[in-house]
Amino acid sequence: MQNHLQNLEKHARDALKPSSQEHLSSTERIELYKKFLKIEEHRILLYHRSGVGGLKVARARAALIDTIISSIHAALLDTNQGPPLTVALVATGGYGRSTLNPRSDIDLLFLLPRASSKLPSKLEEFIKDLLYLLWDVGFKVGHASRSIAECIEEATADQQNKTSLMDARLVAGNVELFKQFQLSFTKQCINRGQAEFFELRRQDLRTRHQKYSRTVFLQEPNVKESCGGMRD
Repeated sequence: MQNHLQNLEKHARDALKPSSQEHLSSTERIELYKKFLKIEEHRILLYHRSGVGGLKVARARAALIDTIISSIHAALLDTNQGPPLTVALVATGGYGRSTLNPRSDIDLLFLLPRASSKLPSKLEEFIKDLLYLLWDVGFKVGHASRSIAECIEEATADQQNKTSLMDARLVAGNVELFKQFQLSFTKQCINRGQAEFFELRRQDLRTRHQKYSRTVFLQEPNVKESCGGMRD
C-alpha cells in the first residue's frame, strides 16, 4: 500500500504540475484531471487484480480523490488575486474514513470561518469553482458549506449528520480551522449525550433490519442496506 501511495504522489507531481498555470483554459484543466483520473483508476484496477484486498483498494481510491481535490484546491488558490481564503476541505462519512469504493459519492464539507450566510464573494466563488471542476471531471459530490457552529447545530439535530462528522478528516485547506472544529465537536457532540446517541443508532439499525427481512439469507440482498451488508 505504501509503495502505491508513493507512486501516486510521484505521478501527481508529474501529471498535474500544469494545473496551476494560469494560461490553461477551463476545458484544458478539466481534461488534465480526467486523463490523470483515468490512468490512476486503471492502476488501482491492476492493483486489485494483483490480489490486493478490497479495503486496500478502497483506501487507494480515497487517496486518489484526496490527490485530485488537493491539486484543484492549490490551483484555485494560485489564481486568487485577493486576500488569502480561509476554508478547510473536509472529507466526511466513508470518504472521511479513507475507504471509498469505486463509483461511490464523495462527501465533502467546506468548513467556513463564519456563518454560511455571511461569506465573502471571493470565498463563495472559490467553492463554486472547485465544485464545478469536480463535477466536470465526473465525480458525484455530496457537499455542505458550514461554519463550526453550524456543524455542531446540524450534528445535534440529526444523528446521521453527527455520525458522518465523527469521521471528519482534513483533505486540504486551513489546518487551524479544522483543529478548532475537532475540539468543539469532541466537546459538544462526542462527550455529551453518549447513551442517547447509541440508543438512537441501535434503533436505526433495528428499523433497517426490519425493512430488509431481518435475515442474511436473501437470494437478492441489498448489498449495502441488508443484514450483514456494507452498512452493518
